[in-house]
Amino acid sequence: MPRILIVTDPSEDPSEVVYAEQVVPAHLQSEHSGRLLVERLAWAVEDARRAERRLDSRARGHRVDRTSQQQEERWIRT
Repeated sequence: MPRILIVTDPSEDPSEVVYAEQVVPAHLQSEHSGRLLVERLAWAVEDARRAERRLDSRARGHRVDRTSQQQEERWIRT
């Protein structure tokens, strides 16, 4: 069965699978189900971006600034 995978940058070690979904033609047969799929993909891409930032920050020995991260998350939801 075909799958969609969203992973953090595979050149980084370790990479992380943040989203995996089996897909079938029905996911794209209606506008509604297609929009739902794209919405899930958008969330997964944002999750992968955050995970990469967290990993990058840890690799540099920096703490993740929770305040700016929370503000960013609120901005994304609006």
